[in-house]
Amino acid sequence: MRFHLISKLFQVLFLYLNSHSMILQLFPNKAIHWPFLLFLLFGLVPTFLGAQTILPGGVEGLKIWYSPQIDSKGNHVWQDRVGTSVEVFPIAAEPGLLNYNPAFSFEEGQKEVVLPIAYDELTQATFISLHQAQDTFLERSIWSYESPDEQTLLLSTDRLADLAKGKFLNFLNVAKGGPRLNTYYQHLPPASKSARLGKLRLGHIPSTLGIPVSPFSGLFPEFLLYDRVLSRKEQLKVNTYLAIKYGVTLEDSDYLDAQGNVIWNSEKNSEYHNRIAGIGRDDLSGLLQKQSASQHKEAPVWKIGLGSLAENNRQNKTALSPATFLLWGDNGGRLRFPESGTIESPHLERKWLMTAIGEYQELSTQLSLDAKRLEFLIQPQNKLWLVVDRSGSGEFGFDSTDYYPSNKNGATGDFMFDQITWDIDGSGSDIFTLQEGTDMLAQIDLQPPSCSLEKEGHLQLKIHGGEVPFHLEWYNVETKRKIAWTIQGREIQNISEIAAGEYRLSIRDANQNEYQQKFSIDHQEMATTALLSSYQMKTNEPLLLDATIRQDGAVQYRWLTPSGETVYAPQLQIEEAGNYQLQMELEGCVARKSIEVLSAATSVFKDLNLYPNPLSQGDPFELRIQLLEPLPLNLQIVDELGRMTHEADFPPYDFFRYQNKFVAPGTYHIRLQAGKEISSLKLVVQ
Repeated sequence: MRFHLISKLFQVLFLYLNSHSMILQLFPNKAIHWPFLLFLLFGLVPTFLGAQTILPGGVEGLKIWYSPQIDSKGNHVWQDRVGTSVEVFPIAAEPGLLNYNPAFSFEEGQKEVVLPIAYDELTQATFISLHQAQDTFLERSIWSYESPDEQTLLLSTDRLADLAKGKFLNFLNVAKGGPRLNTYYQHLPPASKSARLGKLRLGHIPSTLGIPVSPFSGLFPEFLLYDRVLSRKEQLKVNTYLAIKYGVTLEDSDYLDAQGNVIWNSEKNSEYHNRIAGIGRDDLSGLLQKQSASQHKEAPVWKIGLGSLAENNRQNKTALSPATFLLWGDNGGRLRFPESGTIESPHLERKWLMTAIGEYQELSTQLSLDAKRLEFLIQPQNKLWLVVDRSGSGEFGFDSTDYYPSNKNGATGDFMFDQITWDIDGSGSDIFTLQEGTDMLAQIDLQPPSCSLEKEGHLQLKIHGGEVPFHLEWYNVETKRKIAWTIQGREIQNISEIAAGEYRLSIRDANQNEYQQKFSIDHQEMATTALLSSYQMKTNEPLLLDATIRQDGAVQYRWLTPSGETVYAPQLQIEEAGNYQLQMELEGCVARKSIEVLSAATSVFKDLNLYPNPLSQGDPFELRIQLLEPLPLNLQIVDELGRMTHEADFPPYDFFRYQNKFVAPGTYHIRLQAGKEISSLKLVVQ
């Protein structure tokens, strides 16, 4: 194509130089002939040479590429961008969005999308489709091809079917509910040249269909058909374009830009290869994604955008340099804080990796967190803090970790983090997570004392949030000794000569906001982090506590039970609630720990949260259920007349989230059964 344009240009130049009468007519002053000629040669030719054809992944061979576009009148349309098919389909004035990008929406009963195509052109072909079905109840057709002799190949939401041969490939263990990216290769013996046309149908049912498949209903952003079998590298480049644009995770695959550069290394980042999303610009692909969220089957936790998040990708006007990418994924951890024996709020179990490539150093981003996705409720007086490990190691070291407080979005209830920049140390990646706290937070680095150097413990602290000046107190619970001082800034504070024992840190800012944290400090050799400060027993089940820190028998263990009994062993089987005292001794070095054991709960339901309640008809509600232990759950909803409107069964787990909505007003009763225990809630729809 490029060579053809250049050859045409030289034909024009030849005519120009040999059409003297035309030259005299157009340019009476012949002195401008050579400047004009030089302009054509050195101005237009480089323009043609530098012209870039936009193709997904920069991969050639596209025969059909249906994708959302904006026509000359400013309307959204779904059309073939390579021009093979002349069919153009309008998209609604307010189109459905998939990862902030408009998508063509298939509705049952609409005009068929049938594209005639010669059979011999598909002996070697690659079909790539990206869709998101409206529901998961029915098997729906995505695309099909009917050859001239009515042999049908069908891709549905559940399987790939060769109806002529009666062969089926079912999709197993595929998560439903989110967008799906499918690739199919066809490599058949060469067909005799034939003018007979087959029919490529998108979203509709083939006329020769003999299996129970419904027309597609949902979003269908892009369909690509290549006239050859793509290589593995070419497929990854095309799929990367689609994955970043629509928030789809490529399973066990690298992400490649159109130049073939690795922008996400699946092996290196294997721990975080879950729910991947990204921001990026790849001009060869026509990719300009400025805000994104993983479109996994559940609602996204994070929405991240350049500058400030906009209603859609096109409305985000922040500049982004070519070949620049921010990609993130998570470690698969749960959206809760782990159990801990200290008062200090631990980090969320789920961590995210952010990778950065290109000219990203000056980019500012906004993060929006959907708090409804968390497995806990934020205390009203608290906020969430974004915690970023700049080293990318995931250790969250004292000198390499930054803290950013959240703001609350009054309209959505989301927690917002503004003006966040990434990879400021140039390491190529950051690890980030969350921590719950008040308006003021203390970052702590504690070096405990050793048995040989009893008072050589050391603590560093840095204050985030709050208003200067700060008044600090360090209190030894056992000796009653207190150190108090005031600082006018946020410089790092050092507390030295710390011995093993119980301590309390108190901080008060200029607005009289207070922060407190308790410390139980042991010697380095006697760390007891494996044991928590409290446990709750289960009904008719003993509790086993194991304090073992070394396997060589050098440590002497002594337990003191609530009844006054002394047990000399690292393990203790507990059958009654109360306070248990543990003492461990190693070569004259002693550590002590107090453990509170609570009675078995009277209910297996640890927490039930239903909101909003009451609610308006048609509005969604959410029910969060937290159990003391993993159990199967049955949920039933009945109306005022006792008629069951909804029922759902869940496999054994200790946290459940259920969402629904009602169009009819009234009072509904929600019945929950976990194991043998039953609980109920009332929901009012106005």
